[in-house]
Amino acid sequence: MESLGMGQRELANRTGLTVQSLHGIFKGEQPITCETVNRLELATGVRACLWNNLEVQYLDQLSKLEERQRLETTLD
Repeated sequence: MESLGMGQRELANRTGLTVQSLHGIFKGEQPITCETVNRLELATGVRACLWNNLEVQYLDQLSKLEERQRLETTLD
């Protein structure tokens, strides 16, 4: 957001999302929905496909971490 020159409050106003929702998204606690992706694209000029790719990569990494933890637990 720094590179876009706006804070969470301004982005919230531009997207119609709450600051809490944005905070949850940035912390990885809330998924990025199709509607959110479209709002982010319109507010930031960053293409929706980039937001979608970031979400997919994040979910992929979470899945790998969970599987690694599961395997470590079963091997102990």
